Amino acid sequence: MVRTSRSAADVRSAVFRLPLATRRTIAEYLNSSHVTVNKALQALEASGDIVATASLRANGSGRPSDVFSLRPDSFYGIGVHLEPGLARVVLLDAEKKVAANWSLPLPRRYRNEVEVQHTLLDTTRWAFSQASGVVDREKVVAIGFALLGFVDTAACVWRGGLQFGTLKNLDVKALLKEIGSVSIHIEDTSRSLTHFQIMTSNETQTDEHFVLINMGIGLGAGFVVNREVFLGNGGIVGEIGHIPFGNSTYRCACGNLGCAETMLSAGGMRNVFAGRLAQGVRSNLNDRANTDHPPTIREILESAEAGDHFTRSTLFELGAMLGDLVDFVFKCYTPGPVVLAGEGSLLSDYLIPAMTQTLSTKTLPEILQHHEVFVQKHDGMNEATGAGMLGMKSFLLSS
Repeated sequence: MVRTSRSAADVRSAVFRLPLATRRTIAEYLNSSHVTVNKALQALEASGDIVATASLRANGSGRPSDVFSLRPDSFYGIGVHLEPGLARVVLLDAEKKVAANWSLPLPRRYRNEVEVQHTLLDTTRWAFSQASGVVDREKVVAIGFALLGFVDTAACVWRGGLQFGTLKNLDVKALLKEIGSVSIHIEDTSRSLTHFQIMTSNETQTDEHFVLINMGIGLGAGFVVNREVFLGNGGIVGEIGHIPFGNSTYRCACGNLGCAETMLSAGGMRNVFAGRLAQGVRSNLNDRANTDHPPTIREILESAEAGDHFTRSTLFELGAMLGDLVDFVFKCYTPGPVVLAGEGSLLSDYLIPAMTQTLSTKTLPEILQHHEVFVQKHDGMNEATGAGMLGMKSFLLSS
């Protein structure tokens, strides 16, 4: 990329950040004049950094607006979602499109922090090796990691991961210094999904505040305040999965009893179903191929779609619990829309009715006046994609 003026660099970053970059949306995002934006766009088009990819008419009429994007092959980024047993890796072009994706099996158990460090290093080397087979290695300018647990994004330090043994205060940037001048970014999985929502979806673009609830391996939240993801103090924010539910007797990975994620994360919901099926209830889930393990989320979804009474009633109960949790969040912070994400969101059609009913009886109408529910389309690569976009965004802001 050609080095540009500060205003042109800001516009370039905005084009990357916005899901739909027109002159108007860029000016609004940067709080800049149309004259300044137009001048920067002209310079970036002349240098070949950006292209006008389409024209859009507002409400199907009026003067069409150009939609801008970065030239796809101008630079690339890697996104990695590290979880116990698997690393999901994506290669993104400058248009935020996935150029390639891979999965790498990993250990499911870690005895000490050194094993985690080796896993992170080996995964990074492998990811760059895979990317080099697709694009010029010199054009890969950033790597972003979506990590479980407590992540200090600003310091690039992984404070701890409940599923990663004794890991504590791992300086990821120092660990990966061998990869050279590549921009390195780390984020927790819930905030990675929140950034993915911001940068790819038009649904929540008009909302300055919203909350994303990630029902994945754990249960967490990403809070958007004034269109920016709130990082909290040292990155420790949105840990709603560790709010205790009085009627839960499940032990959480954190060591406490009855945390919300023991019932409302994807793994928690699977365990709830497994425990009840073990009591001998009648359900078509008893006919699944592998009854030695908890039913998968997709098996639960198929059972509900087939009209199974046990499955639907259990999901309604879990939806009511989700409503209690959202009610608690709303009373601390009134975000407006709620976005459900992660593997557990595949069950949204059966969770949302009870969640909505609970909110209507427990939450003040004034708090609910801006309430809407969106469901992020689930893809196992969303966390990695969101993290990769963050790494690329960091590179643009520093270039």
